[in-house]
Amino acid sequence: IIKSNPNSPDAKVRVYTADQIIGFAERFPSLVLWVKEFSPEGLSFQIWAKNRDVSIPETFILDKLRESILKNIQEEIRNAKTNTPIFRIMGLSGLGKTRLIFETLKADDLQNKTIYVSADSFKNSNLFYHLLNEEETEAILVIDECSLENHEYFVRNFSKRGSRLSVITISHEFFNVSPPSLSFELESLSMDDIKNLLTKEFEGLQTSVINRIAGFSDGYPQVAFLLAEAIYTGFATKEDILTVDNRSLLNKLIAGTLDINSDWFRKVKKVLMGLALFEKVGYKGAIINEAKWVANFININWDEFQVIVKEQRPRGIIKGEFYIYVKPFFLAIHLIKEWWEIYGDRFDFKEFTKKVTTEVSRDMLNRFTNHMPYISSTEAGRELVKFLLSNNGIFKNGSLLDDDDGANFFLKLTEAGPRSALERLKRTIGTWNKSELLNFKKGRRQIVWALEKLVYYKETFNDAVKILIKLAEAENESYANNATGVFTSLFSQAWGEVAPSETSPEERYPILVEAIESSSEEIKKLALKGFAKALDWGRFSRFVGPEFLGRKMPPKFYTPKTWGEVFENYRRVWSYLDENLTKFNEGIRNEIVKIMLNSVRGINNINKSLADMVLKTIQRFISFPWIDKNEILLLISQVIKYDSKELPKEILDEWIKLKNDLESADFSILLKRHIQFNLFEELIIREDQYDYKKIELDIQNRIKGLAEIAFKNPELLGPEYKWLMPEENTRVYQFGYEIGIQDGNFILLNKFLTKQRENNQKGNGNFLAGYFKALFEKDRDLWNENIKQVCGDEALKKFFPNILAGSGTSDIIISKITKLLKKGILEAPNFRHINFRIDPKIISDEIFIELIDYLVTEPSHYGIKIAIRLFIIYYAVYKGGITLQKELTLKILLHPALWDNPKNIKFDHSIDFNWQQIAKIFVIQNPEIKFLIFEQIIKYFEDERSITGSLRYHSREFLIEVIKENPKESWSIITKYLGPPIDRRASALRFFLKEKAPYIPQINAVLEFFNLKDIWSWVDQDIESRAWYLATFIPKDLFHSEKKVCIARELLIRHGDREDVRNSFSANFFTETYSGPSSIHYKIKKRFLLDFKENEDNKNVIRWIVEELDSLEKLIQESKMREERRGF
Repeated sequence: IIKSNPNSPDAKVRVYTADQIIGFAERFPSLVLWVKEFSPEGLSFQIWAKNRDVSIPETFILDKLRESILKNIQEEIRNAKTNTPIFRIMGLSGLGKTRLIFETLKADDLQNKTIYVSADSFKNSNLFYHLLNEEETEAILVIDECSLENHEYFVRNFSKRGSRLSVITISHEFFNVSPPSLSFELESLSMDDIKNLLTKEFEGLQTSVINRIAGFSDGYPQVAFLLAEAIYTGFATKEDILTVDNRSLLNKLIAGTLDINSDWFRKVKKVLMGLALFEKVGYKGAIINEAKWVANFININWDEFQVIVKEQRPRGIIKGEFYIYVKPFFLAIHLIKEWWEIYGDRFDFKEFTKKVTTEVSRDMLNRFTNHMPYISSTEAGRELVKFLLSNNGIFKNGSLLDDDDGANFFLKLTEAGPRSALERLKRTIGTWNKSELLNFKKGRRQIVWALEKLVYYKETFNDAVKILIKLAEAENESYANNATGVFTSLFSQAWGEVAPSETSPEERYPILVEAIESSSEEIKKLALKGFAKALDWGRFSRFVGPEFLGRKMPPKFYTPKTWGEVFENYRRVWSYLDENLTKFNEGIRNEIVKIMLNSVRGINNINKSLADMVLKTIQRFISFPWIDKNEILLLISQVIKYDSKELPKEILDEWIKLKNDLESADFSILLKRHIQFNLFEELIIREDQYDYKKIELDIQNRIKGLAEIAFKNPELLGPEYKWLMPEENTRVYQFGYEIGIQDGNFILLNKFLTKQRENNQKGNGNFLAGYFKALFEKDRDLWNENIKQVCGDEALKKFFPNILAGSGTSDIIISKITKLLKKGILEAPNFRHINFRIDPKIISDEIFIELIDYLVTEPSHYGIKIAIRLFIIYYAVYKGGITLQKELTLKILLHPALWDNPKNIKFDHSIDFNWQQIAKIFVIQNPEIKFLIFEQIIKYFEDERSITGSLRYHSREFLIEVIKENPKESWSIITKYLGPPIDRRASALRFFLKEKAPYIPQINAVLEFFNLKDIWSWVDQDIESRAWYLATFIPKDLFHSEKKVCIARELLIRHGDREDVRNSFSANFFTETYSGPSSIHYKIKKRFLLDFKENEDNKNVIRWIVEELDSLEKLIQESKMREERRGF
């Protein structure tokens, strides 16, 4: 040493003998095992790390449970002082128990002490005795495949050896262990965790495959990895990707600690097979006969069947309380496959169906068919599917397809045998005529779903689409994913996981062309929806699930090779529509234009060449006289305002030039724009202007300017009459008025009257009304002469009311209206336009009252609708504070049309609000009237003919106001109509008294406004009829309080000895709405009643609670059974 390093003359050297080195090493047996490398007694951490079950997959998912177990074990080992930490890890095979412990001991301070052993080989081995006797030895023992018996043996031997040792046993047995052992039960990973694992391990594996495996593996990471590995390496076939090629793992799951060669193991497997055939099997209460039927079907003694279920439940292989089923899912599928391999060749489906439906239930048969998509991996299963879908099968003539159960079964068979199912559809639905398809309703939904599955795959796409088109042509459903919706979605240009199919857009494109060139108008319209979808950009989505077909590999969705391919897909569709636009009829042509205009902004932002293509089309559209230029102007403005940052400068400049050209365009374009565009559309065009009032004023000025041009050049109006005369926009009224102002001598009057006659099918005559307003202002004699002419003209008289009222509001016009109404020349129903034209603030009281008085007395009863609106505006808005005329106001408030409605007048939802406003003002001015009005409402309460109908709430507000101020008198009136007997009105009043009063949080029900003495007095007058009746609508809240009386509790104290009272209050107590599982809801109610009972001392109340607790327990059990059946 000194020679090699002269600077270390004082180096100290210690020499060890071979025996000393061996003795030192033996204190660390893990080191010895590492040196030996292949010791039969155990493995060091470094050698253990080479095992497949801890090294593959490379990714380890640490969820909350696993992280908790990991940290707990690490802390216990590191902090141990005198005791020996002992742990028990339990869980089914495939969950990753061994891998979890490996990851737990990965830290340097732990792995160097770790020894991995198998329980049987370790027991009583040299290593076992060495660890037991050598007190200087330190080790962390990981004992795998450790039975409960062995675990207890190791505990007895090692638990008192101090902190130098730690023991971790791993087992798939589920038994409680006693201290000092700490036990942990490993559970499955979440679906998201499995997806995360597969995504990291198998780069490039398509998402749909990952989703399928994640659902199938049921949270077992080992199974998920095995399935993905088989697909990734090409071991799995395209027709069956759900086979777990690991018999050892599957047998461990089934057998646990059983000998797989034993008779009992065979019986266990047979029971699990029988259960796996069904989605679920009833096992408790009224549905236990299902499990007994299965036991008989598989020839297993019922007692043995029950023992096996009892054994497998703690292990987690059999789940469920009322309905039992095999878990995990991949094990159930494996068992189904084995059953069909063993028994499938002698399975008689017809006999089986007959027995299940007659001896058990049709629902159980449905649960059998729900697992049929997974039988196609066996020859017997495939043959059965082919037979059922053949010319000799149950669907041979298609009648069973128009049956809910039959169609559901067919859907499942589609997953098992897609090609056979498609052939059957071609020979049935594919041959039906349009009338038959329109009448095809019951099973239609399921058949559309079946076709939706088939179009995902290239080999079944074309034939499935043909049937979809036939169904869509005869559409009779309104669902979004009906045949029309499914067909339309196929033409999305989406790619990857949101693509609609394996087929490319180029392959799908001819179907659209063929459809739009079809002789069928329905198919043409269907094609238009497909074209709209094909031009959609950037909003791609798809529901996951419909693409799965049993054990079959999910589709390999279309994915473009380059961006150029995507651009070409859009160019192909756009160019077809652009080049063929003019060859279609007007209706189709207009729809195409609408589709293309709606698609501009999306396609514009894809790339420069497409933006240039779109721009050229829009430039060409401007030359077509039949395309509305203002629609193009609005679109161009949107492009410039919202998309300018995305567009190349040279293209943006072209769009701006187009806009400038259109804004300085001819009279026709400007007139349509300023009359028909709304403020929002104008905001878009006026890029940086946001002052609504300023814009509206500018529009009015522009309309005025256009009117001046039109008057000077009346020939300009020639092409506009066809839309101008039917137009109902208020701006057309202004335009007519402005022309009238310009036309001082009214030389255009006769021309306008003639044009209105020619265009009298639609509209309300707003243009002419505006013109007549100017006429009225300038020449009342001429106005009077022509208004008479309009009134007597058959072609114009339908517009007369609006023209009359549009002429302006004045005593002269209102007086004329009233006279015409009285003479019958003008009828109240024609008055609907006048209603909104009249400005009550400039009418004298005398003239106004004369009009209202007629309206409330006219025989059609329609006038009351107008009278109420005008009355509230006149008195409440413009002349607030004025005293209402008592007689006239009562006529309005009590008008027959508002109550009995003998003429069946239809009122809008504002009627009861306006009525309530009048009533409130009137009652303030005339307090003695309030009970008359109050009783009128109660008398007709929620009568659908009246203003108190179920969708009108304002009359209720009036009632509550009166009740709050006069509870005694109000109760006296209400009880006249409250019943019993219980008619519709009484029933409505009950609900009213029970409902919460608005805006008064301390009041839980309207009934609480009344004096309890009055309520009990009413009951005591007829206890037999009223005690139980009151129980049906009292507030059902139960509470103990010194500040407030609980009415429900008080009723039970007084009359809870009566069975009818208890029953009625129970019905009330359970009348409610809630969300979530019923069983949880009823458990909460049960807990509430138990807590309430703790502080209750009245025998009647306690009696009711005890009865309800019994009922709740039954409801909980029934709910749990239903929820299990439905999969909650």
